[in-house]
Amino acid sequence: MENSSINASSDILADFAEHAEFLRTLARSLIRDEQRAEDLIQEARVAFLDRPASAEIEPRPWLARVVRNLASNVLRSEGRRRLREIAVARPESEELGSIPDRLEVQRRLVELVSQLGEAQRTTVYLRFYEGLPPR
Repeated sequence: MENSSINASSDILADFAEHAEFLRTLARSLIRDEQRAEDLIQEARVAFLDRPASAEIEPRPWLARVVRNLASNVLRSEGRRRLREIAVARPESEELGSIPDRLEVQRRLVELVSQLGEAQRTTVYLRFYEGLPPR
């Protein structure tokens, strides 16, 4: 029994291999990313192996539909991710604050640094204004 299932699996893989280059071309045209296209092919192979043995299908159109559906899912997911990122991203000007706010922060920082003792003030100045390494 085990030997017959091994033969059946190798027959299924041979069927898949017969259409692999077609699927690779299709996946690349849909995704336009070599690595993601290969991922789609692997997922299609798994789906092909998992399909019911009783399913009488023409492998090439069935596999093409699987790859198209997988590509559609990937593209839809990426689109949603981009929209989420845009929705939560703050414009750069907000991150940095307005110019008057930034100037106020700088003024306050200079004031605080000037209140430090000479050794600390010199260290902070050399490190952060002159860009010297911490040592």
